[in-house]
Amino acid sequence: MMKDNNNIAKENANLLDNEITSLQNSHWSWGERIYKDFWNHVKEINKLFKSTRPLLKEDREMLWNRLGNICNEARIRQSNESTERKVESKSHYEDIMSLISSSRVNTFFGFDTPDIEEMKRLGNMLKRASKKLSENKHRMLPKHKQECFNEIQEVRKKHDAWWEGLKENRQHKKNDFKLRVRENLDKNYDRHRKATQTLERLKDHRYKLKNDIDSAWSDSFKDRAYGWLAETEGKISDIERFIGKLEEWILEDETKL
Repeated sequence: MMKDNNNIAKENANLLDNEITSLQNSHWSWGERIYKDFWNHVKEINKLFKSTRPLLKEDREMLWNRLGNICNEARIRQSNESTERKVESKSHYEDIMSLISSSRVNTFFGFDTPDIEEMKRLGNMLKRASKKLSENKHRMLPKHKQECFNEIQEVRKKHDAWWEGLKENRQHKKNDFKLRVRENLDKNYDRHRKATQTLERLKDHRYKLKNDIDSAWSDSFKDRAYGWLAETEGKISDIERFIGKLEEWILEDETKL
């Protein structure tokens, strides 16, 4: 009977070992780890440790230490990637803000009002800023992206005011169309701002949950916290998709303008 139990324990150890190996080798995409999937897998392995019986003490300790080492390496890599992303985001932010600065309408005393050709040049500069933001938004921090987004809105409104003044008393149909687009833009700007604020709050909550899980002593609390974390991750994904769709609509309407 003891021999049978030992055989079962070894089979269980092999099962856990294979699952840990799968964790180590999976959840990669083009050389980048998909941390959401990785940590969800870790949660499943933790559950497997609890439910797998019998398991020899030395095997359990060896496997648990191996899992811990893999998780520690992932945390360090995730932290380093976060730092690198901050540096990259700052670089994109500075480039975009420089383009925005060069696209502003000069209204200081002593300078001539820009003519049509100058406004076209400023408009093209602003389009370059908007395009660069759209192309690099996935590699920028939310605070950098939002600030660039807000600055583009501010300059865009001033450009629009200039062109509206120039085109006053012209084709009412065109003016009505542009008004509808602007109203839709303003609505989407506001929705984007509120969604971004919600996203930041959820990410802060996710960070707190992860810290709570890492420092928790109670397995029951960890189980509940993992559930909360999964729910929060789902909400984050939904809002990120919603923000992406809003940005597509905004870019489409800005192009119309």
